[in-house]
Amino acid sequence: MPTSHPRLTLCALTAVVLVIASVALHPVQWLGDDFGHALMEWTAVCLALAVSGLALLHNRVKGSPVSLFLGFGFFATALLDAYHVFATSQHFASTLEALSHWSWSASRLFLAQYLFVIYVLLRRAAQSTDTGAPSSSTALLSAADLALVNVFFFTFFDLPPAQLDDSLLSRPGELAPALFFALALFGYVRAGGWRTSALEYWLVLSLVVGIGAQAAFMALSQQPFDAMFGAAHVLKILSYGLVLCGLSVALGQREAVSTGSAEPNEPTEPGGPAEPAEPSGPADSVHLDELKVARLEMEEARMMAEEARAMANAAQQTKNQIGRAHV
Repeated sequence: MPTSHPRLTLCALTAVVLVIASVALHPVQWLGDDFGHALMEWTAVCLALAVSGLALLHNRVKGSPVSLFLGFGFFATALLDAYHVFATSQHFASTLEALSHWSWSASRLFLAQYLFVIYVLLRRAAQSTDTGAPSSSTALLSAADLALVNVFFFTFFDLPPAQLDDSLLSRPGELAPALFFALALFGYVRAGGWRTSALEYWLVLSLVVGIGAQAAFMALSQQPFDAMFGAAHVLKILSYGLVLCGLSVALGQREAVSTGSAEPNEPTEPGGPAEPAEPSGPADSVHLDELKVARLEMEEARMMAEEARAMANAAQQTKNQIGRAHV
């Protein structure tokens, strides 16, 4: 497909930029405060709820099973992010110090595991000839069960300190969410839906940012509220924003013109372009192929322009959040 190289190149460049930013930011001596942290976390809660609502709307309009799971998954993520805010607030942190240090991981580990679960369930459904797409009850129960397991684990298990002193990898527990983000990324890239689906492409880009937030920033944070700690929170917000952009683009775009096939799980719009008549000879067949290529190139250019605008908006929102957090 024409979009495979540009899209994968952008994902690779994003990963390289995150690694370079991590190396540059690690020696920076900067400390935030509890207010800035709470502001970033509440922003993440609001974004997760927005993703949940838009994903369920996308599922209702387009019938996409991916967005159905994302809707329930990000709703649970919003609840876990709110749980993290309360656990790290000044009122609770003094009495629940061990819990407050691990509460960030509850949300991150859940989301990483659930995105991987989405891939596994949808792959099994696609390979099975007896069952169709997973039902809404399957999506709801899988999200609820996994969220409760994570809350139970981080609340009632006697966990070691989340922060290690005098170690470059000062928060090794952050690599667990990074591992599940990486497994989900491998699955989605291998499945190939990102080539034609705007939603899955932006989800892949969000997974790249999620891996960077965990492995290149939060795992290297030396103390709460330092520069790496703050950057990891900003990247978490950005990863949510990327999924929101993907849902917005997927809801607004027309179906890409292809050689006789529509985007998986998304019905062709009634007002879409009519299919050309069958060719009557070799000359007509060549002309028809040229028309298909031209229409596909125009559609891909429009989709890339929409994605660029959405990414610019997400970057501007992230910049604004960083500015508010530093005030």
